[in-house]
Amino acid sequence: TIFILSERLLVSGSSRSISASVGEDVTLNCSVDSHIPPGDFEEVSWKKTDEDIQVLLYQDNEAHSSNERYIDRVELFPAEIPKGNFSLRLKSVRTEDKGVYMCEVFAGGLSANATVVLERLGFSASHIMMLILCISASGSALLLFCMIYCRSPIKGMCITGKYSYQL
Repeated sequence: TIFILSERLLVSGSSRSISASVGEDVTLNCSVDSHIPPGDFEEVSWKKTDEDIQVLLYQDNEAHSSNERYIDRVELFPAEIPKGNFSLRLKSVRTEDKGVYMCEVFAGGLSANATVVLERLGFSASHIMMLILCISASGSALLLFCMIYCRSPIKGMCITGKYSYQL
């Protein structure tokens, strides 16, 4: 866990990179030392630092996402906020979500932050199986098409492209 201390404000994230597959939901951790009263949190900002994108802003007890890439795909855990947990749920991960995210907390005139790295995006096992199934199905359909429609008027002869084959 990464800790950044700014007088009395302690914010922690994840010390290891987070891995996810395309289409999965992932949680990016961010928590504040529990001695901070919930009413003292002025603002919590989640940013994608490698592209300088504001992912989510928590202010006045409400979370807002204004960037079109993240609208309806990011949320905090409201029941966890009073405990100082500002972890971000990123839904339906996309390949462009890979990168460095920073959670910055402002409370009582102080600020501190923690970073989380989202990496190794790929296809989930279900996506790979679906891709294999689609390729297999399209190959079978093509073979069936050839068997039915690629027959020449000469019985026993199949013509494909420049070549003809004796059956």
